[in-house]
Amino acid sequence: MDKIKIIHEARRSSHSLYAYFLTQGVLLIALGLLVVFYPGLLVLLAAFFFALIGLASLWAGIRIRRFVKKIDSFMKLF
Repeated sequence: MDKIKIIHEARRSSHSLYAYFLTQGVLLIALGLLVVFYPGLLVLLAAFFFALIGLASLWAGIRIRRFVKKIDSFMKLF
């Protein structure tokens, strides 16, 4: 019975993966066509990408700093 359950889960996962890649492909093609017809959109996409990466870097830096502070306070005990 467990083997059948694993097969059904694998089948469902492969269908989900297929749907994900299909949707992603269609959206990327649509985005590519939009950039061809509206070249200014590429500038906006790049600006959004850089801002998003910058915010993610700031967030990661803050999280690392908090972790280092906790480690330093723990190491002072020894």
